[in-house]
Amino acid sequence: MNTLQLTAIKKLKVLSQKKSDQRFIKTMGKLIHSGLIENTKYKPYKGKLLLEEALWAGQYEPRITELIPAIILKKPNFFEIKEMPEDLKQIIRDIKHGIAKNEFREIPAEKYLYWITKVGHKGKQTSLLKTYRFFTEDVTLLNELRQKMDLSEIEVIRTALLELYQKNY
Repeated sequence: MNTLQLTAIKKLKVLSQKKSDQRFIKTMGKLIHSGLIENTKYKPYKGKLLLEEALWAGQYEPRITELIPAIILKKPNFFEIKEMPEDLKQIIRDIKHGIAKNEFREIPAEKYLYWITKVGHKGKQTSLLKTYRFFTEDVTLLNELRQKMDLSEIEVIRTALLELYQKNY
């Protein structure tokens, strides 16, 4: 055997050892139980899963890393989170603001963004955070409309935007 083959065999052995680690088995089992990953090698796991365990397992199975941002956004109680890493916090912020373009642990944005509509309420995007400054009169008008229309503030704003759009286009 040549050195390339020996190196490949060594890496395969290490990968096999990592995939037999309890952190990996629990993570795969939890994702299988939730219907997010299909795999017949691992048994479904219903227990608690630490975010740290999933991040560790994601080093050896990229599908796990792809799913983590979507799971945190759409199923916040899925993981037990002691401390969220800064890179993940930033990705979550970027997704919420609609500006996610950076890789997350070598996973391109388009790959982890794909899962946003597949996790939780299927087909539903996460809502984006926007901040606007209103004058007092605007807030008064918004509250009057909300009460008269029996809608939430955001529903009043969405209705107004849709009306304005349909009227002008």
